[in-house]
Amino acid sequence: MLRQNILIVDDHPENLVALEAILENENRNLVKANSGQEALTLAVKMDFALVLLDVQMPDMDGFEVASLMRKHKKTRSIPIIFVTAINKDQQYVFKGYEAGAVDYLFKPLDPLILEHKVQFFLGLDNKNRQLERRIEEVTRLKEDNDLLLKSIGEALIGVNTDGGITFANPAATDAFNIDLEDLLGRNISSLLAYDEKGDLPFFWPQSKPYSRCSQGKADKVDENIFGARDDGFFAAEFIATPISRADNPFAGAVFALRDITQRKQAEKQLIHSARYDQLTGLVNRNYFEEVLERALARARRNGTLVGLMFIDLDHFKEVNDTLGHNAGDELLRQVSSRLNSCVREIDTLCRLGGDEFTLILESMHDESNLAGIAEKLLKHLSECFLLTRDDQTHKVFIGASIGMVTYPHTANNVIELLRCADIAMYYSKNNGRNSYEAYSPQMEAKVRRSLEIEGRMRTAIQNEEFTLHYQPQVDSFSEEIIGIEALVRWEPNEGEAIYPDEFIPIAEETGLIVELGYWILAKACEDIKVIHENHETPITLSVNLSVRQLINSDICDGISRIIHESGINPSLLNFEITESMVMDNPEEKIAKLNSIKDLGVSISVDDFGTGYSSLSYIKQLPIDTLKIDRAFVEDIDIDHQGEAIIKTIISMAQSLNLKVVAEGVETIEQLHFLQGNNCSIIQGYYYSRPIPLEDFLKLHAKGIHPANDAHIDDTSSGVAR
Repeated sequence: MLRQNILIVDDHPENLVALEAILENENRNLVKANSGQEALTLAVKMDFALVLLDVQMPDMDGFEVASLMRKHKKTRSIPIIFVTAINKDQQYVFKGYEAGAVDYLFKPLDPLILEHKVQFFLGLDNKNRQLERRIEEVTRLKEDNDLLLKSIGEALIGVNTDGGITFANPAATDAFNIDLEDLLGRNISSLLAYDEKGDLPFFWPQSKPYSRCSQGKADKVDENIFGARDDGFFAAEFIATPISRADNPFAGAVFALRDITQRKQAEKQLIHSARYDQLTGLVNRNYFEEVLERALARARRNGTLVGLMFIDLDHFKEVNDTLGHNAGDELLRQVSSRLNSCVREIDTLCRLGGDEFTLILESMHDESNLAGIAEKLLKHLSECFLLTRDDQTHKVFIGASIGMVTYPHTANNVIELLRCADIAMYYSKNNGRNSYEAYSPQMEAKVRRSLEIEGRMRTAIQNEEFTLHYQPQVDSFSEEIIGIEALVRWEPNEGEAIYPDEFIPIAEETGLIVELGYWILAKACEDIKVIHENHETPITLSVNLSVRQLINSDICDGISRIIHESGINPSLLNFEITESMVMDNPEEKIAKLNSIKDLGVSISVDDFGTGYSSLSYIKQLPIDTLKIDRAFVEDIDIDHQGEAIIKTIISMAQSLNLKVVAEGVETIEQLHFLQGNNCSIIQGYYYSRPIPLEDFLKLHAKGIHPANDAHIDDTSSGVAR
């Protein structure tokens, strides 16, 4: 008995294994696919009696797969049953039926129901196949006139044993664009060829269809056959059926011919969609592994190296969040174009998805060449991108983090090469972005640590593992505390404390900083109320604002809600930003800062002097205070250039009518220099480390005094949060 093919599609391997266990049968051939694109490719190549299709899959969901199958002639009649865990709401069910499904099975599956339905459709397929065989048998026995009438929708051409055309229906004249009078009498050999240029003509008496027909058998030709039309050729397929009479067992043949140009284009499009990214036209994730496997095989034969780069764009999510997904798509297209301009024809650039790309470099003899290529890529990506939104052109700067590996030095198979390249990229991103790193085994421990912190951070807020410390800002002449800066600390319920310089960059990269930032603001506002209840003199609360928070669409509403719920006076709330965070798409961010300022709060620029901001943008920022970075303060009495920069910052602030705060002050010499240059507001270990709320209340009650006249070394100093 002929085994029937069943296609089961699910992106989770465990689900495929479960279905296979239920449906395993010696009369069935279970074919598995783990993505929609793989399923489409298999459906075109094989004949399936039934498709069991998951709905929720990445890149291409089940509804889209079903719709594409219904558009293709070869797959349009295959029964599709959705096997899904989505809810049973009618809108989802109707969507599935509109996409072409014949039934739904909802997870968890009942094996008896699944088996019953599968048996039903397999039985239906068997009956259809039997019917098709019977029709084929009847068709072969029909006289030529019956065949012509049955196939009236196709181009029907009757020929004698020499190939001379004796009959043609209107569809045939349309297919070849030849009048009936001119068509009759011509030889079928003049209308067909085995290549699309006509260089390999079809000779009827010497052809396989002639041989088969002369034996009383029909012959189908559906590959590499072309029909002549208007000095060109079109893709075709035909069935040649012998004509037999009582007095002549082989009197000629009937050609039932069809123009399959559109079908070929659809097949090509399906194959292209399965292999190439629709947005950028680059090789996609599905085809990437096959391309890399072939490159490794060539390298083994030729004794050469293969380089693999894993490229992840920096700040891409910020562009999406700020300018929208259309601008993000355009950025990806421009990035693809720039990357393509840097590589050779023998190299392959792939888009794995999102903002992740890979580059396969073949025929390499020296792995040190990878560094030069990576520098070239970074140089091209660091140049300004121009994106349009709402008829306005925006300048965008991104950069990339690149991980590099080589075959066979790093690994000898596709999976390991990609894993190691991903680790190297992650290491590069953690080390400051816009850089490249070659893989080394030592990287894995740090990457694992980063992933561990990311996983733990997702529940740390709910588990109340974060706390706030406060560092005073002191008027050094009166030694009065006039403000505090809220700095976050992480003290897990289990294990040692995790320092901010380790977890803050991970929070920024993953976007967890948005949720954490709202928690910090709400907790700090709650604590400042306690401080004001214990002391009459109001002090200012400073809270850091990250770039991810700034570009968040609901930042103004979120801040306003927290101010309202806490009941604090917004004039006592100050947000600290860094000068570099506004330089990417400055117009949008300056507008957002103006909206925040309109809530009644103040804004200061932290770490001033260490970034690359334009003074013209600093002048446009709605700021009240400049904070001199500790990098300059610690060079007082050591580096006269650093002292000159401090004087310049103070002078500029005074000319712009801005306050100045010096942070990182630790010695009396630093204090005297700053006081002598009209900077009286001091933040640093000279007065106090960041301390918990309870300790700050005690400190505030007894009054501030110099804590230390010598340099203090502490692993947590300099942390912005």
